[in-house]
Amino acid sequence: MLKPSSRRATSVDDATSVLFDLPGFVVIECVELSDDVREVLIMQVEDVHRCPRCGVIARNPPFDTRTCRVKDLPFGERLLQVVWRKRRYRCVEGVCAQKVFVERSDQIRPGRRSTERLRRVLARADAETRAYSRVAAEYGVSWWLVNDVAARAAARLPTEPAVVRWLGIDETRTRRVRWHCDPDTGRWGRDEPWMTSLTNLDTTSGPAILGLTPGHHVMTSTAGLGRCQHGVHPNTTSVASTDTARLGSGLRLIDATLRASQSST
Repeated sequence: MLKPSSRRATSVDDATSVLFDLPGFVVIECVELSDDVREVLIMQVEDVHRCPRCGVIARNPPFDTRTCRVKDLPFGERLLQVVWRKRRYRCVEGVCAQKVFVERSDQIRPGRRSTERLRRVLARADAETRAYSRVAAEYGVSWWLVNDVAARAAARLPTEPAVVRWLGIDETRTRRVRWHCDPDTGRWGRDEPWMTSLTNLDTTSGPAILGLTPGHHVMTSTAGLGRCQHGVHPNTTSVASTDTARLGSGLRLIDATLRASQSST
């Protein structure tokens, strides 16, 4: 059994780099840090690099290297730690303020500690409307990384609202009822523990969750439609609810709203 502090290196050849499959990188060394943790050391294929400030090609060889840990896709059942050994260059342009710079890669963008292939997988998981904490636990990353990927993906969404043809209305009780006393009137009231979600039942078109609105009374659904980021398409054909008895009148108001939208177009 390996001790936590032991390091056992294995031989590396071109097949290891092919198996790791990160374009533009080669595997230098694979190390077993313990029974549960492995470490792989990678470097970029040596190429021409330019100063990021002035654009002058670095003609001199690198003067040293620096290492940093990078988050990547899981590989196998044991934890795999990826270490990137970067070459550092000196800018040969005398008037350039960027005296030293490191090599760059499209696979690991500057200022990031995660590979682009990992971020693409996290973005696809976020598109499935999964909880950030579960996605982070599955891929061994932080909640903040999943949130950053989701925020960047949301910023790239088109501004044109998605077509919603099958609208779903679902009520969820978020917690127990809480009573509070109004200090001005002395009257008791209760906090509304319900949340109504508007969903797109057509999984092939647009996001699944369209909007959330507090409460579950008659006007909640129509008010939620008014605040919904994506709105409702005039060609919406179906509205489904988990409680048609309670929301019956609200659905009739929604139907009237949809008919008014269709007549205006």
